[in-house]
Amino acid sequence: MRLEYQPVRQLDDVLRAFISALEDKRNEFVEGLVYSRDSAVIMTGQMTDDLEPDKVIEYFPVLFL
Repeated sequence: MRLEYQPVRQLDDVLRAFISALEDKRNEFVEGLVYSRDSAVIMTGQMTDDLEPDKVIEYFPVLFL
């Protein structure tokens, strides 16, 4: 899975970004993490057979806060 992370800072932008990600047919994965009313991360992903070794992350530390 190749993931992209999009930080979002305002509630209206969170909604727009999430709806846009859902409507984008290239995305096979869409998830949003909301940290507060004005802070979120929208994650989108596509399945891939290619590995980019310099971009492999074993864990995403912010998920463990």
